[in-house]
Amino acid sequence: MDFFKAVPRFSTATCKYRSVALLFLALSCTGAWAAATSGDATVQMPIVTAEMREYSHLHYVAYFIGTAYEIAVQLLILVTGLSAYMRDRAEHDAKNPMAQFTLYLLGLYTVFCIAMAPVAYVSNFLLDHHFHLSQQSFLDWFWDMTKIAMLGFVLIFPVAGSFFFLVRKFPRRWPILFCIVVSILIGIETFVSPILLEPVLNKFTPMSDSPLKARIEELAAKAGAPNAPIYVADKSKQTNKLNAYVSGLAGSTHVVIWDTTLYKLPDDQVLSIVGHELGHYYLHHVYLDFLISVAINVLLIPVNMYLARPFIARLPSRWGICGLEDFAVLPALILAISVGTFLSDPIGNAWSRTQEHEADAFSLRVTGNGPALARAFVSLSEQNLSEPDPPPLIEFWLFSHPSLKNRINFALGR
Repeated sequence: MDFFKAVPRFSTATCKYRSVALLFLALSCTGAWAAATSGDATVQMPIVTAEMREYSHLHYVAYFIGTAYEIAVQLLILVTGLSAYMRDRAEHDAKNPMAQFTLYLLGLYTVFCIAMAPVAYVSNFLLDHHFHLSQQSFLDWFWDMTKIAMLGFVLIFPVAGSFFFLVRKFPRRWPILFCIVVSILIGIETFVSPILLEPVLNKFTPMSDSPLKARIEELAAKAGAPNAPIYVADKSKQTNKLNAYVSGLAGSTHVVIWDTTLYKLPDDQVLSIVGHELGHYYLHHVYLDFLISVAINVLLIPVNMYLARPFIARLPSRWGICGLEDFAVLPALILAISVGTFLSDPIGNAWSRTQEHEADAFSLRVTGNGPALARAFVSLSEQNLSEPDPPPLIEFWLFSHPSLKNRINFALGR
């Protein structure tokens, strides 16, 4: 969970909902407000510059345009019959169903990545360079995007492959079996991501011994996690932004601090940030998210059981899709998921904002330093060009964290 995240990352969305953790929020908020220095006059709201407004608003526009473009690409692949053509070529070039599926998925995924490359270039490279938030060369950025694309294929292959295997092998029971398989795959991905996936893009090193590390270890002990591993990621080679997050499951859970955060922020602000991340760790947010993902898969069983085949039967015949067992149906399924994800983003982000508020309250509870946490939010806004008070609709739809203005006021007990 990114400490500074304001808009969705480039990844498959995980839908989240409210839980009994709200009870802890109600209790912890009382202690947090008492710990904070009420109305500290030395902490001022971030100065909102024209550059900050422009950068933030361009990202809002890029999100909606990028989503619409992605849906249009998926639809175009179906309307033009390209999906059916790639299925036919795969079946012609290979005899084994597994080989046919591999060829088909590789072709579809390559076409989709090439089609989405302009969006990635504008939103992930051009904007940050234009606003001097990154100095990464185009070749380095392109190599990072290539690695992300390869990881994406590795992740989507077992999900899509198991779907077609189960639909063909168990035409009646496949929704139940697919729910089990997907839940297992989510658990595996959540566990191995910090170990195998995240280091593909960055180097993670244990935080070196220092007075700051000693204070972080004391803070971790107070948070009930004396052995929580804390790593530093070499993000300065890619960006000038600040960030930190927690990820993993069971023994792989760890806190990651970007080296830019350590370089640019004083120790008390870093401690407040780590306190926030330890809040995610202590409150078991990763476990809650995993359990909610499993629950969503269970709820989808009757939907898949009774609606999947009628949905496919109503697709236009010119798309060349023969049924739910047909590889060519995959873009139609992804299209439905994309639309559903976009429409459910406000729900997922509302739950995420609840978790982030809980983590803020936890940080105040264990550090007792509201002004430091507030100054960290001010630094975030100014360093990352993040608009502290976005339009209400934008915050409702896009923001996985409360607005920085609200977080600053909360930290100061205002």
